[in-house]
Amino acid sequence: MDQIRQTQRFSRRVWLGYGASAIAGASCLLAPARAQTPPKTYPLAASSLVLDVAAAGDALVAVGDRGFILRSTDGGQSWAQVSSPTAVMLTAVAMSSATNGVAAGHDATLLRTTDGGQTWTIKDQSPELEAPLMDLWFENETHGLAIGAYGLIKETNDGGDTWDERRISEDEPHLYALVRAADGSLFAAGEAGALFRSTDVGATWAKIESSPYDGTYFGLLSLIDGALLAFGLQGNLFRSPNLGKTWEEIPTETTASLMGGVQRKDGSIDIVGLSGAVLTSIDGKSFQLNNLPDREALSGVFETAANKMIVFGEHGVHPLDLERQL
Repeated sequence: MDQIRQTQRFSRRVWLGYGASAIAGASCLLAPARAQTPPKTYPLAASSLVLDVAAAGDALVAVGDRGFILRSTDGGQSWAQVSSPTAVMLTAVAMSSATNGVAAGHDATLLRTTDGGQTWTIKDQSPELEAPLMDLWFENETHGLAIGAYGLIKETNDGGDTWDERRISEDEPHLYALVRAADGSLFAAGEAGALFRSTDVGATWAKIESSPYDGTYFGLLSLIDGALLAFGLQGNLFRSPNLGKTWEEIPTETTASLMGGVQRKDGSIDIVGLSGAVLTSIDGKSFQLNNLPDREALSGVFETAANKMIVFGEHGVHPLDLERQL
């Protein structure tokens, strides 16, 4: 019950400004966001909710609550807030090069940087859609995709200056994760077991009918061995060795919702989630569960250029050291 409450509490923060979240029921009730003004420098920004991290050359960029944007030049050991043009929650950030990148968030907001995350400008925003964007992917410096609520897809062909809009399907499921598989195809995942595949770099999408369950997926990982991992609500984790044709359930020994993951340079895998859940694996076929002592709600995990692991979530960004913390 405590984990369910934390799922709901964390989810309400993620969907801040759009009404109550019903992630525990694998759906969201969205209400129009109020107009907001850009935040000023906030002393506690570095310890506030962080929802995504990306590398910008030798620097790191993090985004999260209240439009906060953070930047680190020492591998994630310390973070400084940079000016943001918005106060809406930012949910994703992706760098297509060391200097060019995009951040996405509520109100279908899309920001762009051309200087490695030091400055940002709003390039697209649609409050009337009542649809937050939840993930980003870039094929190269010009072509990229953003996905979000109600099956929303935004596409750019000029590095993020302009964006075209469409929906992934007629039933318009909320989408949370977007990843490129080993064969070059794209996979998107979201609520009610929604899984989609594109073989033309996102131009068209086909629904995968072999989804192993009807709960919400929050994350996808494409592994170096060609397998896919899909994970989400209540500790559910599945592996497909054949690009979504068949799936097998992987025991996790937790009912904490799984929110993000990464495959390290050495091939091992970390998946993190609520209640401080950290799942580790050497092959993606079986996982060991650890729980951070403070039970922090974690939204993701990232490996730095120096092979250091950092996690991020409700308490900002900090190192992951299981031997020290457990």
